[in-house]
Amino acid sequence: MTDDQNTHPLVSVYIPTKNRLPLLQRAVASVLQQTYPHIELVVADDGSTDGTREYLRELAASGKCVAVFLPVSEGACAARNAAISLTTGEFLTGLDDDDYFLPQRIECFVQRWMELSAHGETDGIAGLFDSARWIGHAMERTLFDRACAHPSDLAAACAVGTQVFSTRERFAAAGLFDNAMQIWQDWDLWLRMAHRYGQFIGIRTCTYVIDATHQRERISDRSESAVRRAAQLFAAKHYASAPIQRFRIRAVFVDYPQVRLGLLELAGLFAIGSRRAVGRYLLRHTVGPDLYDQIRRRLSGWSVFFVKLRSGGLRR
Repeated sequence: MTDDQNTHPLVSVYIPTKNRLPLLQRAVASVLQQTYPHIELVVADDGSTDGTREYLRELAASGKCVAVFLPVSEGACAARNAAISLTTGEFLTGLDDDDYFLPQRIECFVQRWMELSAHGETDGIAGLFDSARWIGHAMERTLFDRACAHPSDLAAACAVGTQVFSTRERFAAAGLFDNAMQIWQDWDLWLRMAHRYGQFIGIRTCTYVIDATHQRERISDRSESAVRRAAQLFAAKHYASAPIQRFRIRAVFVDYPQVRLGLLELAGLFAIGSRRAVGRYLLRHTVGPDLYDQIRRRLSGWSVFFVKLRSGGLRR
């Protein structure tokens, strides 16, 4: 291994895409503009018909990415796995085609991994993650801003977001993405990685931007029946012998406005300790989604204020 490979190991970034050419171009640009010098970009197209394939062929011909074309649309999981199968980097991370990286993201991940490795601490972790800036039509907020996520944290929610950074070997050993999971496929894989390797470490630099302002289809917009089917599959995979935990998964439904919880479901969640989730659900359906978002924005602002106050960030 060369000195450059020791100091700048190859990082592979995979992007699945389908019929979102303008958004994909932004995502690709955010990878190509990274401050880290040793990146391999692999993009898997899941049957696009909007010019995406022509764009990727040109990009691949110029040496800026590796492109893989699924002959027929098989879904996001198949596209992710197809891209990963062509990666050659020591490290691996992903990007959704409607989101984008800030320039220092990969450099921050590699630097943190090297720091942990120097102290012999990487054997006990599944990978790294970062906080994300979520941009909606009426509000913005920071998500996944935490120092670490243990397997128990991931049992309750996707506490690390939609993308993580880890070795390619850890991704592969955990089984990659499950094609049967049409929703929560990322959460499913991160939980499997956590059970196998340990906690995820947060770098807390907010280098990922989630764009919820575009009009293209998003996984969070799926029908109520699709969300409930995903919850059933997820629970069957991970909590077959834990009925309370299988039921507790329904607390995640509060983040999906299209899902209506019945009185028995709300009472059950309240009884097993998911009271904050019940409160959020009742507030949203009492005041309406617009006012609910305004309240959350104000509460988020005050939360950031008090965090800075406690840390001394507001001192002159």
